[in-house]
Amino acid sequence: MLIIFDCDGVLRSFSWEGVYESYQVIAKHLEREPEEFWSNYDDFMGWVDFIQWNRNLERMGMPLGSDYREIKKIFHEIYDQHIRIFAWAPEILDELAGRHQLAVLSSSTAHSLNNSLEFLSGYFSHIIASDHVAKIKPDPEGIHLIMDSVGAKPSQTLMIGDAWVDIMAGKKAGVQTAGVSWGMTSAEDLIKHEPDFMFDDPQMLRFI
Repeated sequence: MLIIFDCDGVLRSFSWEGVYESYQVIAKHLEREPEEFWSNYDDFMGWVDFIQWNRNLERMGMPLGSDYREIKKIFHEIYDQHIRIFAWAPEILDELAGRHQLAVLSSSTAHSLNNSLEFLSGYFSHIIASDHVAKIKPDPEGIHLIMDSVGAKPSQTLMIGDAWVDIMAGKKAGVQTAGVSWGMTSAEDLIKHEPDFMFDDPQMLRFI
């Protein structure tokens, strides 16, 4: 089987505090004051769209379709200081790699992923970042890219993620999908998108 992991919230931690701090810096980079958009952390949480982040930048004055490379760089310079690979990941990935092909498909940048996954990279046939595809999840482009490269069929592929975009990308690609409850999205919200499986504890991954 081919197992495709999302990274943030699945293999490494997720930090809303890091997102908040990053957007404060991004606002100033765009020569705007954060208070023009939100007054505090709670207000920010009602304002931000983390999944479709380009919408946030549009509201902050960046035209749709702008070159977001500098913004992504600023975001990860701040955000990545708040996150870490989960302690359980090396052991479980080592076990899974003995039975399955493993890959990563993330909306984060290649630089961010490489910094986090460098010591785990040997477990993955592919580490696909936002830099490597024209369309990020929920578009299935990245899943198709990995399957085509390793020769995996949809029936032999499982997409594991912590957000609705992961589940939707998997469904569009015709593969099996699984949600995890330890990421940015609650199990209750993920279940609404009808993944084929739900993992409530990382140790459950051993049984794939």
